[in-house]
Amino acid sequence: MELDKQASFVVWQMKEAKAGPEAIREQLERIQDDAEKAWFEACVDKYKKIMGVM
Repeated sequence: MELDKQASFVVWQMKEAKAGPEAIREQLERIQDDAEKAWFEACVDKYKKIMGVM
């Protein structure tokens, strides 16, 4: 659940021009578990589609 919230927030920041794509990379570097990284990336993709961020 927390990773989903983080993904939503990062994509929102990108939409509002408060962060760039590097914010996603920074979040991924903090995640140790490969399964959690994959989940975070899937959530980012989901929120990019929802929020219209490319």
